[in-house]
Amino acid sequence: MEPVIVWNPIERVLWGTALSVALFCGLYFIYKGRKKDVLNEKVIMFGLSSLPFGFAFSLLFVSLQVLQIPGTLDLYLDFRGIYPTENPPFLYALFGILNYTSLALGGMFFVFSFEIIYRRTKFLLTVLFAAIVVLVLVLPIIFGSYDLARSVSNFAIIPSQIVVIPIILYLFTKWSRLEFKAVSSFFFFGFLLLMISLILALRAHKLLNFYPLFLSPLLLIAGCAIIILPTAVNPRALQKIPLTYWVIFTVLTIPFFSFIVVIDSIIMIIAPVAEFNIVFIYEILIFIVFIYVMVFLTIRNIRSELRPERINAEKEDKLDILSIFTRPQNLTEEDISFYRENKICLVCKSQLTREIYLCPECDVLYCTKCVSALVALENACWSCFAALDPKKPVKLQLEEKEKLKIVESENIGKDLKIRDNPPDS
Repeated sequence: MEPVIVWNPIERVLWGTALSVALFCGLYFIYKGRKKDVLNEKVIMFGLSSLPFGFAFSLLFVSLQVLQIPGTLDLYLDFRGIYPTENPPFLYALFGILNYTSLALGGMFFVFSFEIIYRRTKFLLTVLFAAIVVLVLVLPIIFGSYDLARSVSNFAIIPSQIVVIPIILYLFTKWSRLEFKAVSSFFFFGFLLLMISLILALRAHKLLNFYPLFLSPLLLIAGCAIIILPTAVNPRALQKIPLTYWVIFTVLTIPFFSFIVVIDSIIMIIAPVAEFNIVFIYEILIFIVFIYVMVFLTIRNIRSELRPERINAEKEDKLDILSIFTRPQNLTEEDISFYRENKICLVCKSQLTREIYLCPECDVLYCTKCVSALVALENACWSCFAALDPKKPVKLQLEEKEKLKIVESENIGKDLKIRDNPPDS
């Protein structure tokens, strides 16, 4: 077997950066989850954190694993070596098993968070992922073969991630109202980049000796950045055109992933590699096709809800899972009255107990945490747009200012009408 480029200094630096970004992404979701008062919102945030954590630790062990490969540095500072095929070194096998275990655990905790909310699956998906983790850990010990652990990864861990996680993200989208559906597009395509990053970092792909080593860590950084974006950008930017975000991500990613499948197929035909067989290409192809089937179903769901009869229809009883990332677009008087009468915070939907904030203009209730966040973000009441902190300016977008002007003009018109036509005494 010919030596291939295993790593180089630039790739090592990029992997260090990528792993730091992924760990920060996971910690940030935990931080956001701890600030939530509603159990379901905590569970979703903690579940989301498990995805970047799983990929971060998985790829960390991959980086440590390749350092165990014997080889030499060439004149360009590329480290060239031969991947062990039989009886690999102990540390090489150990880091490989930890790599597979980390990825499976990340998927397991994400699925577990979903099943806490959606109990109809009876935690069967969590049990499935747990069984895969046990197989990865136990099979090499019983049979003394590291190849069995790698087979479990290729034919159980990666396929289960490919199938289960996109379905859950699709359901999260379907169960949320229209103004929240753009949020899931970031999770969907961020996860897609994470999976492609993992696939390109696998030993089978490295043996092709075609893709630049820096591509995999860059994809990991991009995936984490996309996943975390909904919590960092202005929430209102995600509410108005949910279909546009899905279409943009689809148009940008289809050519790239199609290119990967075509190149892999051509290389396998022209210069076949022992470990890179037709089954591996089929897995990648099925993964990409399945992802875009889910994307098609999501776009169809959004288009159906954009129809006038659906928009004007009575609101459906939905979980609004994604509402924790953004602000509702159309608050009705009934909504506001419901929150006020039942002493529920308008933002986080938690039951208010002792410390509350009462809007001085419209009497809408907020919890202290949410009002502090709103003051820092825009300092405007969600109901009447009045300043929550009178000492600070209100940061409203133009459309909301226009809406406020319309409300004020209507009130002035009513006052003038009453003056011109006073009621009979």
